[in-house]
Amino acid sequence: KLQKLVGSLDEESVTDEELLKLWKGLFYCMWMSDKPAVQQELALRIASLLQYFSSPSSAFQFLRCFYITMNREWNGIDNLRLNKFYSLQRRMVEESLKIAISDIFNQKNEDDENDEEFTEKESECIFLWSASICESLNEDSCPAIVLHLCDVFIDSLDKALPSVKPGDQILSDMEMNGL
Repeated sequence: KLQKLVGSLDEESVTDEELLKLWKGLFYCMWMSDKPAVQQELALRIASLLQYFSSPSSAFQFLRCFYITMNREWNGIDNLRLNKFYSLQRRMVEESLKIAISDIFNQKNEDDENDEEFTEKESECIFLWSASICESLNEDSCPAIVLHLCDVFIDSLDKALPSVKPGDQILSDMEMNGL
């Protein structure tokens, strides 16, 4: 039911305040999960909600509200619960990068002859992803959240990228565009 709800949301119809309320409920749902298998499954299910949004911009709005919630609630997390929230953060980064990168590769497959327009579209999606992270993480952010994001970024990026080999056309395009 939650998947259906987020599928009907778009950036114009939902405010950050409403998403923050949703995230507070999801945060405490994660808080109450007590077995490692349940925690992993819940982290996957929560992160997979990103796939159900109607557009990347609304999914990244959801991601931004996730990081705002994590920053707000982080100091109240005890040592016994840290790993489950690190796991949730890892899954959210993986799923959000999958959205950003799949949007790039879908654009590339649909419109190979118009490279200039492709570059604008891919830049927009990557910009939306990075803006959602940067807007929610600032100098007041909890260092543990920022450091964990740095720690999981490369592994998450590797999981999100389709399998490419050196010399592939897609890889060359990405290297030329600075990705």
